[in-house]
Amino acid sequence: MGSFLWIGVLSLSAGNRRDQCGTALRFCLALLKDFTVGEKVLHEFAHQLDYEDFQTDGAPALATRAEYVTWARVMSREFAALQSAGETGTSTVLDTYGATNPAEFFAVVTEAFFERPRALRGRHPELYAQLARFFRQDPSRYSAEATTTP
Repeated sequence: MGSFLWIGVLSLSAGNRRDQCGTALRFCLALLKDFTVGEKVLHEFAHQLDYEDFQTDGAPALATRAEYVTWARVMSREFAALQSAGETGTSTVLDTYGATNPAEFFAVVTEAFFERPRALRGRHPELYAQLARFFRQDPSRYSAEATTTP
């Protein structure tokens, strides 16, 4: 499968991040009311963050052009690797649904970042570092996840 460009949003500003994140959080809290879809909260929250720049392209609003360049390099490589894993049946920490398109990839890696941070960091350290910079936290430090990497 071909690659994609996360670079397309380079010229866009982040806009009012507080309003966008507030909207995303309200949406996710609404999901929590229905526990049958509660496990989808992180996934849907990622889609809302992705849409901060009014595009669902797998690249949330970042602060600088340099951040977009690094994001595009890491995410493109990891997306291609997930597509390959899906095609070959190779075991991966990430749900292969993320190989569908860049927007789903960002949502799936966000899930893994918070739900399986140690496994993600162990198998995909650059991807983990990008997400840690974006979310400004290191969930591997406080996760209840088992310490072994699958």
